[in-house]
Order: sequence, then structure tokens, then C-alpha cells
Amino acid sequence: MRFFRRTLDPTLATPREATPADLTAVSRLLSQCSHRFVAFQSANLPTLLAGAPALLLTAGNEVWAAVIAGWRVDSTTWIRGLALADGLPIGAAFDALLPPFHALLRSHALDRVYYAGDEAADIWVQPALQTRGYVHETDVVVYEKTKLDVPGHGNQAVRLRRAQAVDLPAVLEVDRACFDPQWNKDESVIGPSILEAPYFVAAEINGQVIGYAFATSHFSGRLMHLVRIAVLPQYRGQGIGVRLLADVVEFARVRGADLLTLNTHSSFVGHLGRLRRPRWPTRRESWRDEVPPNLPANAHRVTPGTEEICYSTDCARIARRRHSWKRAPIDRAD
Repeated sequence: MRFFRRTLDPTLATPREATPADLTAVSRLLSQCSHRFVAFQSANLPTLLAGAPALLLTAGNEVWAAVIAGWRVDSTTWIRGLALADGLPIGAAFDALLPPFHALLRSHALDRVYYAGDEAADIWVQPALQTRGYVHETDVVVYEKTKLDVPGHGNQAVRLRRAQAVDLPAVLEVDRACFDPQWNKDESVIGPSILEAPYFVAAEINGQVIGYAFATSHFSGRLMHLVRIAVLPQYRGQGIGVRLLADVVEFARVRGADLLTLNTHSSFVGHLGRLRRPRWPTRRESWRDEVPPNLPANAHRVTPGTEEICYSTDCARIARRRHSWKRAPIDRAD
């Protein structure tokens, strides 16, 4: 047992771009440090270090800090990993880490970087980012459906079928048309999901893929999470989204799920239209500056000055609080 923890001086560390040869050291840092934020599967770390922008603070043979970006979409990317070695002061570490990281992103022709946080990471990540130029972007709205009834079946003229690998280009086209770049899911996410997700359905009209939905299964099938539902803008208002949603709900019911969840961001709620009709309990968040306590499902307000949250007693659980922050532009020196 360690009774004394050494204090690390960031001024003694050198920033440099990560390489695939750093895999072991970065893996060790991510597994051992107390201050870490990880938004990718561990199996993807080698690929990220090989192809996505990542920056390290190193001292000799030791890696003291790491920040790892995700795959680019247009000129945007996300912070997918962040870790500080124990004993490294948070503020000083961010001062040493972020400017060269932003310079690295600029060298890759990236001008916007986003971070999506939750309670655990926000305690130390969000304040550090906010004081270094990151601004609040949006809040997440979480829909939780415990009564798996289907009030409406939507447009029955649309053909729904299990998506195939050959549909990947069409599905990606739908995704790009429906979401801003920072919210796009790229080939590395959608490609494997078409093959592996328990539910991945394409909506067709006259042989053209004009929408899709996919869901994942959790807790031995008791929870189904609707990861994506999208319809090309020119086909909206025709009951196609309702048809997709009804199909998802029916799939979850047949699989024996107790709960179906859907996340979206607050600026996109207006686009849900009729998708909001099948009585989904909602949770809306407006972040201020504090982490709220855990509350029972019938709570309506947290301490004034923190945030207002609406729950329904129909909710079976309280989803994790999430919101996104951005640094834009990053086309200037820090």
C-alpha cells in the first residue's frame, strides 16, 4: 500500500503526438489513474492511436497524461479519452496538455472539438475545459418508455427490412442528411452495428433507403436502447418515423424488454414531431454549474441554481446526466 503519493510537475513533461508504439503505456495510464474519462471501447484504442489525433505528456519513459480524439466528421471531432496520472495537478496538466492538443487538431484541419460529459467525469473535466475556452453546447433529453404499447403504426406503405452490409453507403447518407457533423455516426460505428446489433432496420420506398433505426440490448435483454432513428428530410411528415418507432417498440416487447430508452439533444427535440406521441416519459436538462443529488422519480426540481429536471413516476430508472461542450473555433493559437 502506498502511504505517500508523489506530486508530478507538468513543467518537467514534454508534449508529443501519440503513436501506436505508446499502446502499452497509454493502456496502463487509463487503467491505473484516478482521473480518467473514456468514451470508447478498449478494443478500439490501438486503432485510435494509429489514426486519430492523440497527444501525450511524457517524462522520460513515463506517460503522465493523454488526450485522445475520435474520428473526424468533416472538420469536427470529439474528445474520446482523457487521463491524468495520479499526482499531476489538474489545472496545470490541462494548461500543458490542451494548447498542443489544439495545435495538433489544427494540423489535421479540424476546427471544432466536442466533449460529452456525465456526472463522474464532469467533477474534474468540465470546470477545467470551461476555464480554457470550451462553451456549453447542448443538453441531452432522455426518453424512457416502460409501457411497451404501440399507439400508432405509421405509414404501412413503407417497406421495413433488416439492413445488410451493402446498405452501409445509403445509411451513412441518411445519417449525414439528418444530423449535424458532430452528431454523425461514421462507418466505424454503423458498419459493425449493421452486422451485430440485435435490431438494425432500413426503411425503403421504391427500393431506396430513406430512413433507418437501430437498437442495442442491455442487462440480458431487459433494456433496449434506441441508438438511432432517422428519416431523410424530404420524406418527413409521412408517418415513416412513427412506423420505424412502432417497429422498434414491438421488437422490444417481443424480446421481453422492460424498458426502452432513447436519447436526443435538446436542439433536436423539435424534429421528433409525432415520435413523442407514444407517451414517453421525458427528462430535460439545462446544465448550470453543479452536479445534482440522486432524486426519486417523482422529483421536479433540484436546488435553485443547479438545474430543473422533469421526471414521470412511470420512469423505471433515472438515466445518467449528459451534456456536451465544444471548443470552436480552434483555428487560432491558445
